[in-house]
Amino acid sequence: FWKDVRIRFFRKKSAVLGLVMIMIILLLAIFGPGMNAYTYSGQDLSQKNFAPRVPGIEQFGILDGSEKMSTTTGTKIVNNYVEKGKDDVYYWFGSDLYGRDIWTRTWEGARVSLIIAVAAAVIDMVIGMSYGLISGYFGGKVDMLMQRFLEVANGIPRLVIVTLLLLVLQPGMITIIFALMLTEWVGMSRIARAEMLKLKDQEFVLASRTLGAGSFFII
Repeated sequence: FWKDVRIRFFRKKSAVLGLVMIMIILLLAIFGPGMNAYTYSGQDLSQKNFAPRVPGIEQFGILDGSEKMSTTTGTKIVNNYVEKGKDDVYYWFGSDLYGRDIWTRTWEGARVSLIIAVAAAVIDMVIGMSYGLISGYFGGKVDMLMQRFLEVANGIPRLVIVTLLLLVLQPGMITIIFALMLTEWVGMSRIARAEMLKLKDQEFVLASRTLGAGSFFII
């Protein structure tokens, strides 16, 4: 099965290109913030709004810190690195209004986004699927009680939950992940329940019960 999947996957150029791009983003999110001497929160107001400058490439007149500026007399080429005597300074993506390194901040933000995305997927798999599968498999009163609780949880606006958590807890990634644990699994649980209701009376499930398999083993 997996061999067939692998063959079909690598036959599609778009899929391979997408995989390569994802791997590049993943590697830069992991190692990008540590590839230079800057931190994501460090700032230097004397180096604000610098254009991108990359060592080595600048020798070819590309990404050398130069930028075009429009003035009342026309357009001129400006290089803040040269004008401010910062010949040994390099901002690969440039610097922002507060003199912060955009390269470091970009990949630090990508790292946080990926961590939250992985956390959301794990929460969906662990909480959402488990809740939905148990509810659909046992049915009856168990299903009714679990679905009523689900409706109550889904009826609370997510923005209200996140706002309350930010007021009670310190703002940060842990707070966001905790908010996901309270709200984001509802949709997955419904999908899992629907699949369980469709499959629980199939012949292979009945055969497993006949052979003495327990409920949670079947789930």
